[in-house]
Amino acid sequence: MGKAKVSRRMMDFVVVLLGWLWLAVVNAETIEDPILLVTEAWPPYVYEVNGQSQGFDWETSQHLLKVMGYQPTLKFLPWKRAVKMVEAGKAAALLGVIYTPERDAFMMYPKEHLSLTESTLFVKSREPFIYDSLASLAGLSIGIQSGYVYSKAFSESTLFKREPAGTMARNFQMLNLGRVDLVMANRYVGLHTLKQMGLTGIVPSEASVSSGKVYIAFSRAHRAVERVEEFDRRLKAFKTSEAYQAIMKKYLVQEEGRVNKLLPVNPD
Repeated sequence: MGKAKVSRRMMDFVVVLLGWLWLAVVNAETIEDPILLVTEAWPPYVYEVNGQSQGFDWETSQHLLKVMGYQPTLKFLPWKRAVKMVEAGKAAALLGVIYTPERDAFMMYPKEHLSLTESTLFVKSREPFIYDSLASLAGLSIGIQSGYVYSKAFSESTLFKREPAGTMARNFQMLNLGRVDLVMANRYVGLHTLKQMGLTGIVPSEASVSSGKVYIAFSRAHRAVERVEEFDRRLKAFKTSEAYQAIMKKYLVQEEGRVNKLLPVNPD
């Protein structure tokens, strides 16, 4: 009789233990792994308002990473510092980055890009300027941003002088004060920045100097091969959805009479 009671108690204990183990497994599967992304504010691609991260690159990446089972957080830093954190493996990914062979040494890029970038020259509206080639910049001083990648032709040209500044806002201040003749910047980021600054009388030139693709890149220090491959597959599929189109349209700066190049109907 005593042995039967002990046996029943053991069975009850085993059942309870198995129940707890099952719950632990279920909970483990539903808990999202934290993942840290870093970037510099680059509206409308990615930026912060009242402590809340916004922008179409962020919303797209956040959505896909959550679907993949991650809990993404985003930290805003000066660009050079953000790049170094990913290189050192202190952050899992860099958001809003252009591909370069140098960065490929320590970051892995999905094949599919998040969005497109279009760089142009900003000028004082009362001082008309028409860009047609690098030759049209001869003798001028161009405000650029430290740590940013520009085309090889632009970066190596000896026709004009490049004046680096730590932020885009600082570049526009220099242009407003007449310390540089032009500012090279992403068209849409520049328009957002000028609006936030309340600075008028500065406009983008019509012609683009260069264009390219914008990615999220993952630190090679995190052995992220499977993560990158899954993100690539999911991003390619997500681009065909109405949800993706809605995110893009939510943030785009519309210019009257100009086709917005950030929203391709069928992205490559």
